[in-house]
Amino acid sequence: MEIKLNLMYNRLFSNNTKYKSYSLPFRPDYTLFIESDGETYFVHFDAKYKSEGKILEFYEKIGSKKLPSDEIYEIEDEIVTKRDEEEQISRKYKYGDIYKMHTYKDAILYTEGAYVLYPGDEEKIFQEIYSEPIPSVGAFPLTPGEDGVEEDNLSLFIKAILKNILER
Repeated sequence: MEIKLNLMYNRLFSNNTKYKSYSLPFRPDYTLFIESDGETYFVHFDAKYKSEGKILEFYEKIGSKKLPSDEIYEIEDEIVTKRDEEEQISRKYKYGDIYKMHTYKDAILYTEGAYVLYPGDEEKIFQEIYSEPIPSVGAFPLTPGEDGVEEDNLSLFIKAILKNILER
């Protein structure tokens, strides 16, 4: 059996385009298009790399009054430290992101899986069938500059998806 793969970036899925969503338009960051034995499957990945640091506080404080430069650096250090502590605490996927993956999976026709890519620590796959990698939604840590283990885990998961499709 032959399998055809295509990685699509920012592909629009809507009810009036080639790739369909039955409700609202959606544009996942990355979509793996899989075709096997005349069947089409989609697997979506959405990157969540927005910083939640409060750097704006720094600029607001600077704009509100004139500060000597040493005081500005003290405020900057305090804000950066606070941001780093918050980001260390919240290195888990966000539930709202998982809800969005459910939306992709349910609204975009032929979707077998949708996953968040984020700079964190916890990999989590919510499978419909315990022993099958798809259909499912989940989150994969993928932190830039890490040692490659995260990429290897994601690669193994994609291979498991392809094997699952070939065995159908």
